[in-house]
Amino acid sequence: MAMAASIEALNLDPLSPSYQRSFEVISGNLRRALCDPERAPDDPTTPRLYRQLLEAGEADVPCHLAMGRHLSHVGQHEEAMRLLDAVTLLAPISRDAWLVRESVALAAGEPGLAARCAAEAAAIGTAELPFGIPSRATAEA
Repeated sequence: MAMAASIEALNLDPLSPSYQRSFEVISGNLRRALCDPERAPDDPTTPRLYRQLLEAGEADVPCHLAMGRHLSHVGQHEEAMRLLDAVTLLAPISRDAWLVRESVALAAGEPGLAARCAAEAAAIGTAELPFGIPSRATAEA
């Protein structure tokens, strides 16, 4: 309800700093709830939170991964894989995306795809690369 009210307020006055701030706070809270590592993979509110963030244009890579994990956990492996295909296409440097895609491939009984995803994740490594551009220290290593 808070998200709907926030969007309605922004539609009435998109330049209002207080409405913009409320929207940012509410979206941030929804993202944190959706992406909480302690969140049960079969939590029935996951699709609703994801849909609200998606419709508001506030879903980021961790949100998509949370939804992919949820879909796989409830047995919708093909739908999860379609979502994760899009995420790895648009964010190929996201190691987490490749790792989630690997786990979904294993759950779907596709060991070959899982191995390819694991290889992609390993190739990325653990270094944080802003915008996928290696830093001087990473490039020299």
